This record gives sequence, structure tokens and C-alpha cells, in this order.
Amino acid sequence: MSSTNDRADQPAQADQPAPADQAAPADRSPAPPAPSVGAEPGHRLPTQRDEPNPEVRTATIPMFGPASLKMQLPNILTGARLVMTIAFIALGSLYAYDRAPIWMVYVSLGLFVLAAATDWLDGYLARKWGAVSIFGRVMDPLADKLLVLSAFILLAGPGFAGEVVAAGDGGAVGEGAGSVRRQMSGTLPWMAALILARELLVTSLRGVCESRGIDFSASMTGKLKMVAQSGAVPLILLLVAIADAAPAGSETPETLATVNLVVALLVTAITAASAWPYLTRAYSGLRDA
Repeated sequence: MSSTNDRADQPAQADQPAPADQAAPADRSPAPPAPSVGAEPGHRLPTQRDEPNPEVRTATIPMFGPASLKMQLPNILTGARLVMTIAFIALGSLYAYDRAPIWMVYVSLGLFVLAAATDWLDGYLARKWGAVSIFGRVMDPLADKLLVLSAFILLAGPGFAGEVVAAGDGGAVGEGAGSVRRQMSGTLPWMAALILARELLVTSLRGVCESRGIDFSASMTGKLKMVAQSGAVPLILLLVAIADAAPAGSETPETLATVNLVVALLVTAITAASAWPYLTRAYSGLRDA
């Protein structure tokens, strides 16, 4: 009985406070990071995953490409083409058929051929050596368009118009009925305007489509157009120079002006037709986008 009463008089063990050395284990979970100065509530703090991908940084296209002379050669060729194009425009603007030195036509012809050759060469070297740069991507197409478009605008200008003997009349230039005024380059203003419109249209469509991830690389018709234009301009200039050097009263200038007209009509038709594949591709891509 006494043991029972003693147990009854003792407080329950569960009610006794735990010894200091048997206290509950402390919470070992990491404390939340302290907010940085200026951090707004609810904004996630940057972590290592927010750092830019190093591979992406490495793949970024440089402004001018590697510093070595070899890797800079495509950019040098592009710059040289711009300089030659400016010289070509200057000579073409000063030339006047039958009133200016013929050497101006031959020099203009040489400048155009050299500039067109660098267009092919710098692209080939850039692809072969991997010398890709922002400068090349921007200035290369600009130099191409400037060279070709300025050529056709100049050829359609008044400097390439002159008085020639009408075929079969046999009269001397300036004798009224026996002479006619012809565009010796065969390139008329509407042809230059159509060629310019085609280039602007395709360039605009390329910008819109590529911004939406649609492939708009050059087609075979576009390459054929470039070859036709690059071959037509030197041919037209050569025939103009031959006509300008022909003796007075000769029917050769009239004949060569007709040949140039056929060449200009042909290259204009090829240029206009080359836009069709780009129009259909842009329509299909933008419709399904």
C-alpha cells in the first residue's frame, strides 16, 4: 500500500522538464539567404543558372573577325569593293557619250569587273576560313547592291545618250533626217526602276521572313540573276566604248545601241522573273507561320 501511495504522490515523468543535455536537437536546415540591397519582395535572387551560357558567348559573331591578316582579308576585299564602286560611280557620272574621253568607259569597265570579282572572292574566303564578322554580314550585301544598282542607274542616265546615224539613211550625224538620238547603253529609266524595285522587294521580304525563323537563302534564280547582271554591265560598257570610237557617219553606233537594248531587256526580264520564287516562298512561309 505504501509503494502504491508513493507512486501516486510522484509527478508523472512526462510532466518533468527534460535535462539541459537532452534538449531537442536544433533545426539544421539552411537559413534563407538574406535579401540583397535593393531587392524587391517576391523577386527570385540570381543563381548560377542565370549566368549566360559560356558557349553562347563564344559563338557570338565578332565585329571585325579575328585580328590576323589572313582572317581580315575578306573584310579588306569588301572595303576595296566599296572604294572601287565609288570610283565607278564618279567616272560614270562624269562620262558623256561622244563628248568625253573613251578611256573613262574602259576604266569604268575595269573597275566593275574587279569589284564583281571581289564579290565572289571575299565570300569564298570567308566561308573557307570561317572568317565571319558583323562587318562582313552588313557591308558585303551593301557593296553588292550599291555596285549593281548604281551601274544600271548610270547606264539609264543622259550621259549614255547621243546622236547616231539611223541605219540605212547614210547621212552624217547632225544633218537632221539622217540622225536619231539613242540611249547608247540600251538601258531605259523604267528598266533601272524595275531592277531597283526587285532588289528592294526581295531584301524586305528576307528581313521579315528571317526575323520569323523562315529560311530565305538565295535561290538558283537569284544566283542566275547576279551572273546575268554582272555580265551585262561590262558587255554594255564595252559596246558603248566601241560605238563612241566609231568614225563619224558610221552606222555602227546605231547597231550597237540596238544590241545593248536587247541585252538590257534580257537582263531586266531575268531580274524581274527571279523575284517570283522569293514571293512564293515568302507567301508560303508567312501564311504557315
